[in-house]
Order: sequence, then structure tokens, then C-alpha cells
Amino acid sequence: MKHFGHLSPVFLALSLWGCSGLDPGDDGPTSVETEQGLFYVVYQPISGEVPFNELFSLDIRVYDGLDHATIETGVEIYVDAMMPAHGHGMNVIPSVLPFGDGTFRVDGMLFHMRGEWRIDVTVTEGSDFDIAHFTLQM
Repeated sequence: MKHFGHLSPVFLALSLWGCSGLDPGDDGPTSVETEQGLFYVVYQPISGEVPFNELFSLDIRVYDGLDHATIETGVEIYVDAMMPAHGHGMNVIPSVLPFGDGTFRVDGMLFHMRGEWRIDVTVTEGSDFDIAHFTLQM
């Protein structure tokens, strides 16, 4: 995975959503490049936080992996989450609502156990696909 030492993508994500903080505990937007660096994915909980054992929703935006500023309008996403240490996922299947402009609403997320969770966002554009991983503690 490529790593950019610049803070500009972070500030871009924060300014787009008017929030501060990148740590999931801070309840602000969280961002990461996909494994192969094709895309840059930003998520934010709709309610401002990820609750324990309650359904929640996410807003997700997908950007170009090189400049982190160009929103990718022709992409589709699939979202799932799992507990790597336990080898299982959620008890629910979330639904993804595309807005057609590189932004998505994901409803029906539920973290039913305490511990480390990993949200996986698979992004596809034509025949290209890549996966973003977000890790947080419940």
C-alpha cells in the first residue's frame, strides 16, 4: 500500500464534512487508501459515532487514489465488517444506497460484540476493484 506523507487529503476530508478528528474514537471522518492505492475512501457515521450493539449508518465517499481530491463518480461499493480475532462478521447484511456522485449511504451496520472490528469497503470501477480496511475498537 502506498503512503502519502501529506496532510492535505486529511484536511480535504475534514473540510468536506465539517468535522474534526480521524480516530474512530473521536467520531470524525476516517480515511484510508485501498490496498492497491487505486482509491481513497472516507467514511463517517451518520449519528456522529459508531454505537455498540445498535444499528447504525455510514456516509462513504470514494476519491481517486493518487490525488485524493477527485471524487470517483463511476464506482460501486460493497461494505461488510468482521472481527478478525474471532473469525466472524456481523449478524446483519448492510444495504448500500449509491447517490451517483461518488457518495454512498450504508444502512444496517451492527457491531454486536466488544473488541476489534474491521470495516471492509470493496470499491469497483469497471473491471478494477480494490479494498479499503478500517479498524476500530468497540
